[in-house]
Amino acid sequence: MATSQSVTLKLTLPEFDESHQKTYLEHQSYQQFQSQSISFKQFSQFLSCLLFMKLDDYPLPKYQYPSAGNLYPVQTYLFIKPKGIEGVEAGIYYYHPADHRLLLLSSQTSLNGEVYMGNQTIFDRSAFSLFLIGEMKAITPMYGKFARDFSLIEAGHIGQLLMKAAPQQEIGLYPIDSLLFDELRDQFKLESSQILLSSFLGGKIG
Repeated sequence: MATSQSVTLKLTLPEFDESHQKTYLEHQSYQQFQSQSISFKQFSQFLSCLLFMKLDDYPLPKYQYPSAGNLYPVQTYLFIKPKGIEGVEAGIYYYHPADHRLLLLSSQTSLNGEVYMGNQTIFDRSAFSLFLIGEMKAITPMYGKFARDFSLIEAGHIGQLLMKAAPQQEIGLYPIDSLLFDELRDQFKLESSQILLSSFLGGKIG
């Protein structure tokens, strides 16, 4: 808390021009989505921010986000609605960051929107749901009781990356703060060691 003895330093403000305004707007969350499908190319480009790259001078693959101990326990799962993404069958998918491909886990065409509670109307308008899942078996042996905390930090970096990448492909994202995910676990074929860290709803904007 500041007191009369506190020393303060006024910082130089940047010039808030159109480029700054664009940056702020690009990081907003979206609750309204258009009814059109998202193109396969745009969706592929959107998820490419999670793709890792193997570089000659580095022994380990490089991601666009950090991970404690280079363990990368955070995994990406998606539920894609019918006609949500052009040319993509509705269902539940796992995103493979090495091959940049979607692995179909279930051809389920619907989820119970009630698991989104107060966000059900936004879910109804969305084209897809994205879930960041932490695989605790991949990080607990090294970090013990801090494994979940470090996984949440990683998920936060991924979320920021996704929020930045999405508008560039005319995709809007809405972060979900409350979700009854336990009711969906079996549908995603998860093990007990996998936990939900963060979730988003997405759809077409533009």
